Amino acid sequence: MEMETFANRSMYCNNPTMVNSHGMWEGKNPLRSSVPLLLAQLILISLTSKAAEICLRPLGQSSIVCQILGGVILGPSVLGKASNVAATLFPQRGNVIIETLSTFGLVLFLFSIGVKMDASLMFKPEKIALSISMSLFIFTLIIPLSVTIAIMNTVNIESELRKSLPLLVGSQSLVAFPAIACLLAELKIFNTEVGRLAVATSMFYDLLVLSTCAFGFAYFETQEEGFLRSMAAIMSILGFIVSIVVMVRYLLLRFLVPYKETKSAPSTSSGVNEVQLSIIFVVLFISTLLSEIVGQHYFLGPVVLGLAIPNSSPLGAAVVSKLDTFVSGLLYPTFLAIGGLKTDIFSIGFRKSWQTGIIVFAGVAVKFAAVMIPAMYGDIPFKESFVRGLVMNTRGINELIIYNLVLEDKKISGQDFTVLVLSAALVTAIISPLVKFFYGPSRRYVPVSRMTIQHHKKDREMKMVVCVHQHNNVPTLVDVLEASGALKEALF
Repeated sequence: MEMETFANRSMYCNNPTMVNSHGMWEGKNPLRSSVPLLLAQLILISLTSKAAEICLRPLGQSSIVCQILGGVILGPSVLGKASNVAATLFPQRGNVIIETLSTFGLVLFLFSIGVKMDASLMFKPEKIALSISMSLFIFTLIIPLSVTIAIMNTVNIESELRKSLPLLVGSQSLVAFPAIACLLAELKIFNTEVGRLAVATSMFYDLLVLSTCAFGFAYFETQEEGFLRSMAAIMSILGFIVSIVVMVRYLLLRFLVPYKETKSAPSTSSGVNEVQLSIIFVVLFISTLLSEIVGQHYFLGPVVLGLAIPNSSPLGAAVVSKLDTFVSGLLYPTFLAIGGLKTDIFSIGFRKSWQTGIIVFAGVAVKFAAVMIPAMYGDIPFKESFVRGLVMNTRGINELIIYNLVLEDKKISGQDFTVLVLSAALVTAIISPLVKFFYGPSRRYVPVSRMTIQHHKKDREMKMVVCVHQHNNVPTLVDVLEASGALKEALF
C-alpha cells in the first residue's frame, strides 16, 4: 500500500494483485493480502464479541453492548493503541473491504427486520401505543429541533458545533425497533404486556421518524440548489416507496407465491421455491441501489421492501430462515463492532465533549418523560410505566447507522462520534439490568391487577364473555349476567 497526500487529503493506493496470499513459505506476510486480512478481522471480531458476551451476560447485558465493546477492545482505545497491532490487523487499506462487507450484511439484516415487522401494528396501532408514539414524536423530535434551530439563528455558535448540533439533537429522538426487540427477547419479556406495547410503539414511531427523516434529509441536502430540486428529491422518495409497496408487492404476491416447485428448482422446507428466493434477493439489491440513487442511502430500500412482504406468508418465513443465522450471527455483529473500532476513548476532551454529553443526557430524560406521562395517563401503573420508559430508551442499530453516515460526511468530529457511540452503549448497559430487576420474565404469569373488577372504574363499560360448555351451565351463567346489572339491550 502506498499513501499520497494532496491538499491535506490522504489517498491510499492498494496493489490490485494482492488479493489472495501465496502462503507463508515465500517469506511474505499473508495478512498483506486482502482475503486473509478480511478473514482474520472477522475471526477477531467474532471471538472478541463472544468473549465480551460470555463475561457480561451474567450481569444482564444485551448482545448489542457486548458487540460494541468487542469493537472498542480491538480499536485504538485498547489493542489498537499499539501501533504495530493496528497496522497489522486493522490497517487503513483493509477498512474499505470490511466496512463494505458489514454494510452489505446490514442491508440483509434491515431487510430481515422489515419482513419480521407486522405492518398492521405500524399503520393501525393501539390507542395507548399511538399516544406514546405521538408524545415521543412531539417532545423528542419536533420541539428539540425547533429550539435548536431557534438557538442557531439567535446565538453565535462555533461553525463546527453549528454544523453538528441539529444532527446530535435529532439522533437522540431515535427509537430502535431492532434493538428493543432484541433486548426484550434476551430478557424473555417479549410476549409480556410491556413487551407487546413497546414493540407496537417503537414500530409506529419508527414509521413517523423514518418518514420525517427521509423527507427532511432530502430537503436539507438540496435546499441550496433551489426549491424545485428539493421538491424533485421529495417526489422521488414518494415514487420510490409507492413503486415498492404497490408494484413490487403485487408482483411478488401475484407471480411468486403461486410459483410451483420444479425439479430444477426444488422448494425449501417452508414450501418456497429457490427461484423465488433468488428473485427476492435480486429485487432487494435493486431497491437498495435505487435508495442510494434517490439520496436516501442504503437503509430505506431494504426496510420498505421487507415491510411489503407479509410476515405471515411462507415467502416471508423462508426469507427470515435463510438470513437469520448468517446475518444476525456474523455480519450484523461485525457492523456493531466496527462502530466500536472507530472510537478512541483517549481522544475525548472534556472541554468539547461536555456539550455532546449534555445533549445525550437531556435526550434520555425527555424520552423517559415522553413515555411515562401518557402511559400513566392511560391508567398504566407507575412501575410498568417506568419500565416502558427504560425500554424505549434502548439504543442500537438505528443510532449507529446515523452516527456512521454523519461521520463519513464529516458533519461530526471523531470525538463526537466516540462520545455518541459510547453513550449509546452505556445507556443500554444501564437499562438492561434495570429492566431485568424491575420486570422479570415471571411477570407474564402475573394477572394484570388494573383489569380486575375491583379496579374497574364506575364510569367505564365492562365487557363480559360467557362460554357455555354444557346445557346445564346456562342457568348459572344467566345468574352471573343478572348479578352484573347488565342492560338487556347490551346482551346478545
